[in-house]
Amino acid sequence: MINLIGFLLGPPAGVGGTVLKSIYSKNVDDAVYSTLKYNNGLSGQISVNWSDESYRKMSTQISVFGKLGKISADAQECKIYLRGENDKENLEKGWNIKYITDVTRPVAFNLRGEEYSAQVDYFIKCIVNNKTDNINSFASALETDVVIDRLIKDAESRD
Repeated sequence: MINLIGFLLGPPAGVGGTVLKSIYSKNVDDAVYSTLKYNNGLSGQISVNWSDESYRKMSTQISVFGKLGKISADAQECKIYLRGENDKENLEKGWNIKYITDVTRPVAFNLRGEEYSAQVDYFIKCIVNNKTDNINSFASALETDVVIDRLIKDAESRD
């Protein structure tokens, strides 16, 4: 999620209120909660929990709240709530749902779901075509690692 947020918004200017919890594991944080802060006034909360026994299936969701409405996206659908119509995108006032299968390109094979197959296919095409300017780079991985380090230091500052 940190990498995805970095892709969408860039690295945060600061982090705060970070909580790292070991629920079942001794040396691994099973849950992470924090607030990410940006210089342009945006902020957001990240909530990651690998030990919620009421929900044992991996899920990833991102929600964005704005002046004109809200967007929530996960692996199955993108839900868009608008305070008014958007004729350009053919969206109605209120809730609109776009299913991922309706907006993604078809994949040549299915390996544990279209999204994983698309990632593997993209990776293979980059290797075959000797393409190094891809979606994720070593620079973006470093940005993600820097944010993780900042989260750890923020949590330790309260211990």
